[in-house]
Amino acid sequence: MVSELEPIGKMGYESFLHTPILSLVIGILLFFGLVSFGSLFLSFFFKREINNNNLFLLHSPLIGSNLLLAFLFPLTSLGLLNINILKLTSYLLLILSIHFIKNIFKFLLFKFKNNKILLVLIFLFFFLCLAPFTHADTLDYHILSAVNIINTGSFSTAPIPFHLHLEGAGEILIALSLVAGTEQFANLIQYGGLLSIVGSFLYIKKKNSYFLLLSAISTPCFIFFLSSPKPMLMQIANILFIFSYLFQKKLKFTNKKNFFFFSLVILAINFLSKFSYIVSSAFLFVYMIIQLVSKNYYKLPIIYIILVFFFLILPDYYFNYKNFSMSVLNYIQSPLPINFTGFKEFSISLRNISDGSRILPLWLIVPNSLGMISTIIGPTILSFFFFKCKKINIYLLFIFIFFIFILIFTQASSRFLFEGFILLQFLLIICNFKNKKFSIIFNNYVKFQSIISICILAILVLKLLPGSFSYKLRNYVMINNANGYTLIQWANKYLKKGDEIISTNRSLSLFNVPAYDLVTLKYIDFSNNNSEIFSKFIKEKKINKILIESDVNPGQFYNCRGKLIASKENVGSLKGRNPFNQSKPYDASIYEFDYSKFPKCLF
Repeated sequence: MVSELEPIGKMGYESFLHTPILSLVIGILLFFGLVSFGSLFLSFFFKREINNNNLFLLHSPLIGSNLLLAFLFPLTSLGLLNINILKLTSYLLLILSIHFIKNIFKFLLFKFKNNKILLVLIFLFFFLCLAPFTHADTLDYHILSAVNIINTGSFSTAPIPFHLHLEGAGEILIALSLVAGTEQFANLIQYGGLLSIVGSFLYIKKKNSYFLLLSAISTPCFIFFLSSPKPMLMQIANILFIFSYLFQKKLKFTNKKNFFFFSLVILAINFLSKFSYIVSSAFLFVYMIIQLVSKNYYKLPIIYIILVFFFLILPDYYFNYKNFSMSVLNYIQSPLPINFTGFKEFSISLRNISDGSRILPLWLIVPNSLGMISTIIGPTILSFFFFKCKKINIYLLFIFIFFIFILIFTQASSRFLFEGFILLQFLLIICNFKNKKFSIIFNNYVKFQSIISICILAILVLKLLPGSFSYKLRNYVMINNANGYTLIQWANKYLKKGDEIISTNRSLSLFNVPAYDLVTLKYIDFSNNNSEIFSKFIKEKKINKILIESDVNPGQFYNCRGKLIASKENVGSLKGRNPFNQSKPYDASIYEFDYSKFPKCLF
């Protein structure tokens, strides 16, 4: 593992942002530019599809995002990305937004006479994406990674925080958003995934398309995906885009060379954005290869595979090999450097996360607690029982195997299974209801679910969107919805330039100084000689403060406290968008941390 210290730049992601209203305007304009960027590409390579049905243009922001990552990711892996490249990219998108505004009627694609519920959902999702960052994982490693990318031009080479090594290509787009001084652009990238999913479903002109689309995008889990910049919905939309095109065309199209190459790029980006998408990406890759080989068409695809491997996969592996001595076997097992002590245990704990029973996953339909209600899929996951399907058994088998694999080998949660659910709903488009009664029940339930989702979205928009209009409103929204916000606002008053802090609160991107997660440090056995890399790092970084919340057990690190710097009662409480995920107020204290005595102070 590289022992060189990363340079410290500006910390605390809020310091990158413009005033709330300016951040809002720039975010929207950047998204318009992204739409234009993607539409220009589609108009050149997929002109026939657009002419047949201009709904194909709904894939524009998704395609634009992938094109940006295809360029920026290799630079980041090789440590060649710098803030000027990110600024130049944002300027180009702002210029392209003029093209969108000039051609806005071209993008008004829908005839909403019979799609009023969909129209309302699309607008409410858009407004929700204009709200500030409040999601817990976002305020932890997703934004922290983006800040590190801005400051160093590379992914993190530091051994801690552990969570930071779950970063991928998606965080580059969050960094691009922050460089432009806006939160909203990062959220709207995920909104582009929604538009692409809408395009994939409605492009097939079948009577079931509309209600099956609603059945997917009105689930609580979908709201969870779209309400944060976490790079997940974009990746799900990527899978559906490729799958839907292959399913409809079966590779019998004139531009199959271009599509195969572009699909390889997208699948590689999916893997590089979030490791868990390796399963679905591998399935689609194998399916494409089988289709091409069956047509005796394999010479050029081999060249394309080599190109994508050389320009995208190899730089990522080189980064991990250079900085973490990661073997090929480790690389395909986990995004974490599990060859180092602590990381393997951390990786196992992540894989063991489950929302409930892996054998009988009723939690996909009914939450185990009210706190989990925002992440379930709901009864629509059973909708395939209402349909009779012909000639798609091989696809249904693929989805069944996907579900089984995820439930056994990865995190058993709705968000990891959701891409399989989306594909299932898409396949049902060409199926017929078993009888008219089932059709009535299904359509009425989907309407009911959509109305409930509209109500939830309306509440969330009213609750969160005002934070994008003024500093006063933003502070109010963050205090009431962003976990750790009041705590870290208080802590920042006692931290000065040159300080570095270990914290029991995981919203590390809110600190104005470099911060490290104490909870994941407990995975390291500091009595083991193999942990020296971590002890050395803590000493070299001169970490001199520790923040301890009263409701979090700091373990052995409690022994490393020095002089009390500040303490406050009821300084914070667990916050979140889900009103059922709240807690009683807790106290917190900031102590000196004597790094020179570490790790002896633990024992």
